[in-house]
Order: sequence, then C-alpha cells, then structure tokens
Amino acid sequence: MTQKAALVAALFRAGIGLAGLSITLLWIPVPHVGGGGHSVPIVPVLAAVSILMMVTGCTSLSKVTRVAYPRLARWVAVGFALGALVVVALTAALGAGAFGPARNPPPTTPTPPTITFEPPPGQ
Repeated sequence: MTQKAALVAALFRAGIGLAGLSITLLWIPVPHVGGGGHSVPIVPVLAAVSILMMVTGCTSLSKVTRVAYPRLARWVAVGFALGALVVVALTAALGAGAFGPARNPPPTTPTPPTITFEPPPGQ
C-alpha cells in the first residue's frame, strides 16, 4: 500500500508540474520590464519551479517502480517531456500568455450616436 501511495504522489507531483508549466507560460501575462524598473518577473521563476516538480516527480516514480515496473518510469518521463515540449512549442508559436487576459488592451473607439438633436451644419 505504501508503494502505491508513493506512486500516486509521484504522478501527482509530475502532473502538477506540467500543469504549472502550461499555466505559467500560456496563461500568465509577461510584464514588460523596461527602464529603471527593479521588478523581478515571476514567470521564469514559476516555470523553473514547475520543471523542477516534473523532474522530481519522475525521479520519485523511478525510485518507486525500480523493481516492479522499470519501463513505467521511462514511459512516464517521456510522456511528461513531450508534454513540456508541446507547451514550449505553443509558447513559441502563440506567444507567452497567449490564452491569458490581455495586459494592455487597446482603447475602444467611441461610436457616433445614432440620434442627434443638433441642427445640421450650415443652418
């Protein structure tokens, strides 16, 4: 029972890592850091933590299944690596924060009113 719990925990950790990487790269808008701003962008930090979670989840899975299912850990690691590559490819193709809220939406242009109570020009 302890090995099954460790297996589920390792899969959960790796899955949360992949989900965190996709949320970080595809949903969180990347702030523009320019000028003399001393703010630290959080996106690279969250992406690194997510990748670390995937790696530790896969290594924990490898330790748990070393004797019983040696191929399972390899297939899971390959699956999570392919998932991470898909997320990075989507980020490269669509841009960082593509599915998230617009950071600086363009201003809306006011539409002219449909009814006016002013006389036409020249009268």
